Parts: sequence; structure tokens; C-alpha cells
Amino acid sequence: MSGRGSRSLGLLYFSGTGGTALVAELLGELLSESFDCEAASIEDAASRRIAERAGFLVFLYPTYYLRPAPSMAQFVAALGPFDPPKGAYVVTTCELYTENSLRRIALALRSRGLAVAGSKVVHAPGSDVTLAVPGALVPWWYRFEKGFPEKLRAIAREVAALAGAGVVRERIPGTKWYTPFTQALQVLFFNRFDAFRGRVRVLPDRCAACGACAAMCARGAWSAGPALPAHDPERCELCGRCMHRCPRGAIVLLRALKDN
Repeated sequence: MSGRGSRSLGLLYFSGTGGTALVAELLGELLSESFDCEAASIEDAASRRIAERAGFLVFLYPTYYLRPAPSMAQFVAALGPFDPPKGAYVVTTCELYTENSLRRIALALRSRGLAVAGSKVVHAPGSDVTLAVPGALVPWWYRFEKGFPEKLRAIAREVAALAGAGVVRERIPGTKWYTPFTQALQVLFFNRFDAFRGRVRVLPDRCAACGACAAMCARGAWSAGPALPAHDPERCELCGRCMHRCPRGAIVLLRALKDN
């Protein structure tokens, strides 16, 4: 579409179950009012072409257990390097804390010739939490943050101002003051979630062997088995997509929460 801005803008996102994709879609609609704006999942072939031709880039991804989603980290590592550098903006979704997730991605983008001029956190439903914790215990993790529409509009205004300025001033997010506390949680609690990848299972009484899990996983964590689909935990980043989108709810972490 035709935009009034002086630069083209690309939105590149990774989304497991859809929360980050929704943020990207809505943000893209707002920015398209002023810019020639293209949006794509990093799993789409078009994403690299957008990264090459857009004058300013916005990256959106979920934070998993205080770290950037592995798919986004790997995508960034394969970009560019761009010379001259391009401006960028980063948005991450999370349930509670991001710790230094934004800083890690910003430094990775810098190494690829992208200068991060701004960043924001959007609190969104935790796809991993909904697979392992009953909603009655943490209801605030099951919904977007209060004032979500207003926050998106504020992000759009900031991105528009930065993208239209012409001169990018890099702003690498600083180390969070609560890092020592969250690092203790990481060792004592969050790192254990990696082991949950080995607990992904298929319920035989529900599985129709439709192949949807293999088709939707860009990381190749699912393949056809002799009877049921086979899951490879080493390829899995526990984004929850297969569990949330299985047509018959046949993939679970905990059988007791199969319909959570």
C-alpha cells in the first residue's frame, strides 16, 4: 500500500501459539497508515527479502524463560551484515519478566549491522504456562496486559517517529537491576523447563495421525512414527504451537491439563 512516510518499514516476527503474531498484525495495521509496511513471520521465505529491502525493521518475538525465542535468535544471526547499518526496533512478549532478553537481541542485531533505536515489552498470555499451570492459579498470565490497545498505539507512534527521523541513535537496553534475582530463579526453576521438552507426549485416544504437528513445526521437531507422530526434544524450543493448535488436542505436557 502507498504510505506517507519517507522510508519503507518491515515487521519480522516469530510467534509460537499466536500472541506475538497478533501484536505484529495490529502494529502493522497502525504503521501502514504512515509507511509502506510489510510484515512476515521469520518462517516465511519473504522475511529475508523484507529484511533486505526495508529501510527500517521491527522485530517481534516471545521471551522464553528469560531468553529470546531460539528461532528469532537464529534468524538474527543469519541476517546481513548490513552496510550501511539500518535502524531497528524490538518488541518482546512475555508473561512476567524479560530480564536481559531485549539486550541480548539488540546486541545480536548490532553485530549484523542493525542499530536498535528503541524497544518495548508487551505482557501477553503465556502459551507455555497455559500448558503446565491451571488458570485459576495465575489468571493474569492468561490475558494481555491492561491498556494493551493504548500501548500498541504508543509503540506505533514511537516506531513511526524513529523510522521517519532519518538519523538513528542506537539505544541498547541496559542490564536489568533485578538480574541477580532472576538468575537465581533461572538456575533453581526456569532452567528446568528445558526438561519439559522431553515430556511432550501424544494421547493415542485423541490422535488422528493428521500430520498437522509436523506441518506446523518449522524446526522439524515432529515426524511420522510407526503409529503416532514422533517428537524430537532436541529440535523443540517448547513454543507450544503444536499443543495449542492440534485439531484434536492430542499433544500435551501434562495429561491432567489436556483441555486447559
